Amino acid sequence: TLPDNGQKIIRMVRTPKDQIDIQEFVNLLESDPGLFTRILKLANSPYYRGINEVVSIRGAVTRIGLTDIVNTVSFYFFQKLLPRFPDVPGFTFDKYWEHSWACATACRRLGHPNLEMGVLPGDLYMTGMLQGIGKLLMAIHFPEDFSKCVRLAAKKQTALWRIERVVFGTTDNIIASKVLGVWHMPSQISEAVAFCHAPALSPPEHKTAAGLTQYAYAIVGESGVGDSGDCKCTEVAKTYFGGNPKLKIGQPETQEKLIAEIIESVTQNKEEPPQAR
Repeated sequence: TLPDNGQKIIRMVRTPKDQIDIQEFVNLLESDPGLFTRILKLANSPYYRGINEVVSIRGAVTRIGLTDIVNTVSFYFFQKLLPRFPDVPGFTFDKYWEHSWACATACRRLGHPNLEMGVLPGDLYMTGMLQGIGKLLMAIHFPEDFSKCVRLAAKKQTALWRIERVVFGTTDNIIASKVLGVWHMPSQISEAVAFCHAPALSPPEHKTAAGLTQYAYAIVGESGVGDSGDCKCTEVAKTYFGGNPKLKIGQPETQEKLIAEIIESVTQNKEEPPQAR
């Protein structure tokens, strides 16, 4: 189940920066010693460290930036909420969360207004971060079968979800979507997760978010940041939106620049949230 402060964190991630109640955010963090300590540790890490030590949440917000700190809080929250799973070859706890953070970062970028896709960046951040939790649950409850899926996908050089469908009769993204439904996540997040590997099959109102999640997943696959256990991602140009020249993100020149920008961002900053535990 989702703790009470979970819904508050989700709401803040989905809220535009200029509409976030900073005092409410400060109160939320001060009521959770674990999150409070992690955020102060991050604000004083080599990546953000200034001349003076940060000792308050408001000081951390000033140093890190409101959008980044809200996103980071949500990342820490879900990383703490979801249990650790036994590492298997090709799928480890640390690499999984690195990959999830990179997907969240990439998804949020694809929600920028200059790409004209009409999806809230906060919704995309949540979708990117949580799209893989079905794999985490498979690894916890059925480690041998999931390890078999990872091995077979690597051996056959095919997408992991295709092997999961044979071994489990379902896919990790469908499982993730069901969990998000139990958590009362908005449908635009849970449905985007459900169809992130097959956006064309998504209900019309969720095709854009599902397609952008697939697009982000493909870029992160090219970046080499983290590991989702999936050795065969769809090429960006062959994703649902990547091959549509009517869209900005489907135009070769824009696509090339966007891929380079996102890969640079996630590779340069990969030491930030995932490694600040």
